[in-house]
Amino acid sequence: MKISKSRLLALFAISVILNTIALLGYTYPRLINKFQQYTSQRQHTLQTANDTTLYINGQSLAVYGKYHNENNWYRFPSSLKEKLRPEVWELSKNSSGIYIDFSTNSPYLKAKWQLKKGLQPRNMTAIGASGLDLYVKENDQLKYVCSGIPDQLQNEQTLISGMDSSVKDFRIYLPLYNEVEYLSIGIDPKAFHNSPRGNTSAKPIVFYGTSITQGGSASRPGMAYPSIISRILNKEVINLGFSGNGLFEKSVGDAIIEIDASIYVIDCTPNAHPMTIQENALNLIKHLRATNKQTNTNTPYRKYLSNSFLS
Repeated sequence: MKISKSRLLALFAISVILNTIALLGYTYPRLINKFQQYTSQRQHTLQTANDTTLYINGQSLAVYGKYHNENNWYRFPSSLKEKLRPEVWELSKNSSGIYIDFSTNSPYLKAKWQLKKGLQPRNMTAIGASGLDLYVKENDQLKYVCSGIPDQLQNEQTLISGMDSSVKDFRIYLPLYNEVEYLSIGIDPKAFHNSPRGNTSAKPIVFYGTSITQGGSASRPGMAYPSIISRILNKEVINLGFSGNGLFEKSVGDAIIEIDASIYVIDCTPNAHPMTIQENALNLIKHLRATNKQTNTNTPYRKYLSNSFLS
């Protein structure tokens, strides 16, 4: 069968069109994705270049919830690393209960924070484990505003914007179950900011306990129970809760007595075997009272069924 030249050209044109369509079907989504990535990166670059936000190192603000002046967000100073069990030391690097207070009339607040590890344990929200909580003082009471929601190890977010020009008192709580490598707060460069410490003669309340104290399963950083008590009493609290490791240990007691506290609250019973309580609890309380005779020590009473009653 003889095919005319015009029909061959038509078939060739159709073949080219079909191949082009197939090629575009394969490459077009990828081209669009590349273009969107480029556009996003370009916009971020332009925003960064045009962003005049003044970022303030969180360590330069009034820091509460830790009793040492090291340039980190650990609850214990590094000098205690070799004196504590490794599990307790590692957990002490979680920033649970640590917060910063500051005042500003900036129309917006931003935050940058770098995390050490994954965003959340299995039984917690990412916000509670690795996020930030912003509170503002209103009528002498701290009220929740919003949270910094982590989505990666290095985070940068606008916490709030569109505020008026009045000076406001803010508080930011750090993550409950992660190690913070750095934190900075962003404000308008033309705005006023101040961060004086409160009553420096007031002694903090120290809580030593388990995951319940540290904030296990709390939805947000400001919702660990020691932090709630801190806001109710308007008093600094130092959270020494160690998930799975509240065992009435003398080594922790030796660390605690370095803190000139108004009261020690020892809430380790949920982690401790009855024999551990019998062997350690009273000795720890005596140790604390002998060292700091003016400081009250309180051990909440918790009643649990032993395994013998469940078998």
